[in-house]
Amino acid sequence: MFKTKSREYVDHGRTHRIIVTYGIDYDFARQHNQAPYFSLTCQIDEKLRNGRWREAGGGADHKSIVKRFPELAPLVQWHLTGTEGPMHYLANAKYWWEQWKGISRWERRPYDPDPLEAFKHTTVWGAVPTDEQFNLHEHELWEIVESYLNDRLPALLASFEADMREIGIWEN
Repeated sequence: MFKTKSREYVDHGRTHRIIVTYGIDYDFARQHNQAPYFSLTCQIDEKLRNGRWREAGGGADHKSIVKRFPELAPLVQWHLTGTEGPMHYLANAKYWWEQWKGISRWERRPYDPDPLEAFKHTTVWGAVPTDEQFNLHEHELWEIVESYLNDRLPALLASFEADMREIGIWEN
């Protein structure tokens, strides 16, 4: 895992610092008998009047990460993608697809994201060139979408591997 150097900034008159951790924790995956996945998270601290720092936020706050580390923006799409694909690739896709189409058995909560945007996020939509040719609005049946998602998975994994190799964190 890589850690960035901290960057300080002022927000609402208060000094903060952010440190980003990203990479694929292969050792953790081996120890827990699971597929390794890419993670991009941060720790945000706020400077108190006495000069000490206290935790003020963090986690997968990708907006804050990209704002302070724009060079990491291309990696955001791969958060929670592993060597076998995005985490819960089909299950998450189906959940958000059904929410978007209004056919879900689960009630939508007021704080839920836009279902179509959540679908695109969980499937890393746009990372495969053929996605541009697949008009989601025209395809009403989940079976067609599921088949497309399965068909595009090898190209998605190849794109993921290429990006991970480019930043030097792909393990053979």
